[in-house]
Amino acid sequence: AQSRDGASILLSAVRFDPETYEWLSWEWRVDQHVAGESLERKEGSDVAARVYVYFDTAGLPWQKRSLDYVWSASLPVGTILSSAYSSKSKIIVVESGPAHLGEWQGVERNLEDDYARCFGTQDLPDVIAIGLMSDTDNTGGSALAYFDELQVSREPITDHGGI
Repeated sequence: AQSRDGASILLSAVRFDPETYEWLSWEWRVDQHVAGESLERKEGSDVAARVYVYFDTAGLPWQKRSLDYVWSASLPVGTILSSAYSSKSKIIVVESGPAHLGEWQGVERNLEDDYARCFGTQDLPDVIAIGLMSDTDNTGGSALAYFDELQVSREPITDHGGI
């Protein structure tokens, strides 16, 4: 995914019960972070790599609850914040900084745990779409990222219970 002063998402409509298939995993590599990234503000709400998970909640597509897993240029891993555009989209930083630029990194997340952490409820709606995104439309910058091996599963892939 290469972005230059724009935003694009590869969105796949999928439907599954995240209480049955609660694990999401993928590999990604970021070669270039977004200069000026500041996820707390609309003007800086760009990031080189995002994996979105959309849930079957009320509203138009952009109004649905979503988890937005990001590789941030600067925010620490574990940071959770609301999108600058919608309180129904929660950003979770799962990789951060330049230490692993140019290197493939594996990520594994428990959707049920992340949803409860972000939305304060165990009432978990179905997943209806997953998206891969790179965006630089707010900062006018550029970014380069790669994605691979995206999968959902009943059990964690690794034996440590998630990254």
